[in-house]
Formats: sequence, structure tokens, C-alpha cells
Amino acid sequence: MAWLWIIVGVVFIVGTLTWLLPSPWERKVQKVRSRAMKQGVHVRRMFSRDLPETLPEAEGPWYLYWVTSGNADTQDTEYIPPPPDLSAALGEPSRLLGVRGPGYVGVIWNEEPPEEAALESVVNWIRSLRQTPETPASR
Repeated sequence: MAWLWIIVGVVFIVGTLTWLLPSPWERKVQKVRSRAMKQGVHVRRMFSRDLPETLPEAEGPWYLYWVTSGNADTQDTEYIPPPPDLSAALGEPSRLLGVRGPGYVGVIWNEEPPEEAALESVVNWIRSLRQTPETPASR
């Protein structure tokens, strides 16, 4: 009978530990974010109240990937649709939206499911947004 209690105790401990460990999906997402951060891109989770109204409701969480771009005097935030080639690479165009704000440029990206191969395209787009001058007509 003592062996039964020992086995039950071990099962509870192992079950608790496996519950605390990240899932394969979470490990994959963290790997994508780590690669982005190594390339100088900041990553922050976006909550639904912070999202622009142009983004649809989606299953997974949204994240803002951004690069600082000096000091900007304007307080306007400009939302830019992704280029067609990037939309095709990500599968669904509604999963990505460019953002240019005061002192930064970036993209709001729904990582559901995270695609490591698409990260390079997203980072290149962020850098191209950083180099593209703002136009008054685009606001």
C-alpha cells in the first residue's frame, strides 16, 4: 500500500512540473522573438484595447515588433498595410499591419501560428519603413 502512495505522489509531482514547462508552441514563439531581438527589434505584446480598429479579431495574441527611429516631433501614428509579397509569405494579410509613430517604426503581428521563416521578411519590412520618409498625404 505504501508503494501506491509513493507512485501517486510521484505522478502528482511530475504532472505539476510538466504543466509548468513551456509547450512546444511556446518554445517556438520564444525562439522567433529571440531571433528578432538579436536583430535589434523590440517585441511587446499588444492588448486588444491598444490595437487599431482596422485589425480583425483573431485567435492568437498580437505583438508589436518595432525599431526605434530617433526623435520624432509628431504625435500622429500612421498605419501602413503590408506589401503584397509579404502578405503572400505570411498567408493571411490581416495578420500584419505596419505602424509608424513618434520615435519608432514597427509592425503589429499576430503570431498565430508563428512562422520563423517569415521573420526575416518582417524585419526587412520594418527596416524599409524606417528608411521611408513620412508623407503628409499618408496620414
